[in-house]
Amino acid sequence: MQENFQTKRSIQERIVEILEIEGITPYKFCKDLGFSQGYLDKRGAIGTDKYLKIIKYLSDYNPMWILNEEPPMMKLDIEINIPEDIYNNKLIETQGKLIDQFEKRTNELEELIYNLKKGKKPNISQPYRDWETDRKSVV
Repeated sequence: MQENFQTKRSIQERIVEILEIEGITPYKFCKDLGFSQGYLDKRGAIGTDKYLKIIKYLSDYNPMWILNEEPPMMKLDIEINIPEDIYNNKLIETQGKLIDQFEKRTNELEELIYNLKKGKKPNISQPYRDWETDRKSVV
C-alpha cells in the first residue's frame, strides 16, 4: 500500500508567499526586521524572538498559518453585525425569488415533458437557461 505524503513547506516558504501577496520584497522584509539578507533562504526552525517579530510585522495573517499552515491564512477578526430583522427580511426575499425561479423552471419542464409525450418536438429556438446562472442572479 502506497502512502501519500505531502511535503510540508517551511516557515520561510510561507513567509515568502505572504510577501509576494503583499508586494514586499524579501530584502525589505529582512531589512525592516533586522534579519540577515539570506534569512528567507534558510529552512528549518526559527527562534521565538524572530517569530514574534514576524507575526507582528505580518499582523493581518494568522500566526498559526505562518507557523504550521493551520487554516485560515488570514486572520478572521472582522465581525459583521447585521441587524436581525434586516438579515431575516433579505433572507425571506432571496428565498422568495429562488422559489419563484424554481416554480417557473418546474412549469417549463412539465410543459416540455407534456409536449414530448404528445410527440411534439421541443422548441429549440429558446436557448438553454443555466440554473446556476439564474440562481446566482438572485443571491
